[in-house]
Amino acid sequence: MSRQPLAAACQLLRLAVVGLLITLPALAQRANRATLQVPRAPSEPLRLRGAAVARLSQPAAARSLTVYVVDDGRKATLPVQGRCIRRGDLLEFVPAFPFAAGVQYEVGFGAGLAGAQGAPRTFTIPLRTARPVPVVRALYPSADVLPENTLRFYLCFSEPMRRQVSRQYLQLRDEAGHEVAEPFINFEQELWSPDGRRLTLLLDPSRIKRGVTHAAPGLQAGSRYELLIASGWPSARGMPMVEGFRKLFRVDLAERRPLTAANWTVTEAPGPVVCIQFDRPLDYALLENRLAVSDAHGRPVPGTSRTGTGERSWQFRPAASRPGPYLVTLAPDLEDVCGNRLGEALDHELSNEVQQLKPRQLAVLPAAAATP
Repeated sequence: MSRQPLAAACQLLRLAVVGLLITLPALAQRANRATLQVPRAPSEPLRLRGAAVARLSQPAAARSLTVYVVDDGRKATLPVQGRCIRRGDLLEFVPAFPFAAGVQYEVGFGAGLAGAQGAPRTFTIPLRTARPVPVVRALYPSADVLPENTLRFYLCFSEPMRRQVSRQYLQLRDEAGHEVAEPFINFEQELWSPDGRRLTLLLDPSRIKRGVTHAAPGLQAGSRYELLIASGWPSARGMPMVEGFRKLFRVDLAERRPLTAANWTVTEAPGPVVCIQFDRPLDYALLENRLAVSDAHGRPVPGTSRTGTGERSWQFRPAASRPGPYLVTLAPDLEDVCGNRLGEALDHELSNEVQQLKPRQLAVLPAAAATP
């Protein structure tokens, strides 16, 4: 071979080597590239996609992403609870609880992703994308001492909740911490308000009324209980509750007397405000729509009402400030927390005669006339 062709071949070889030296790092870098997609909302997962992910084994993928909260520039010691799920070249970190908007998080990569290129190490969900998580606003009856034959509990949520899953998140425990077996009736269709914000839990009336069954009441006088609502209950839009809720209460003797309006105090306070003080706690939901106020001529009086502490009082403020007298009409199905109605106790003897309960009216004198 002449020197000229040999020199040309050597030159081509050198160019090829140089090309490989330039290309191989680029190929290696491309193989290690991964794109991190940060959550746009607290309930979304953290996603990492790229060739580096595709090369991971399933065991390695399960520990390849960790997330830490960064507070004032310091990374938390313990990582955010969650799990990693890999599908092809996509790796998702699904937090056990939604990410918090406005909080800075730092991402840690496992050994298989240590050289990942193009993936940022921190992220923050903007506050503007934050959506409120559902919470339990209230639980009724609200008193800390309840009668043994309490008939209903009402769970009031901040937004419409997912239906037909309540049994997964509700538990009634006695003072020893043991779960009370089947305290509530398990309806095929749960008892939700039309707006999906209030759930009615009905204790078994057959265990409350005497002589119907030999089963003991769900609540026992002299005992203490805890009603638990666990976190994780999803709302109708799929957002889970982050915090649970619990109510501690003590059980007193059963209340088996019918309601008697004569035992109530009815007044008109300055304002004017119609005030009724009951002799016992009444049913919270029924207090919302079973009392109506009219003037002396029977014309409805528009206004707003509210229930007092422990559901032992009710106030009505007319829309227009005008003195009475007023008439308060009580629906015949108004009940106390034990299901006792006006003139009829829940636990009464059965007869062949059907008793027709009628609405009752209470006269409310003007404030000046009511003052002795």
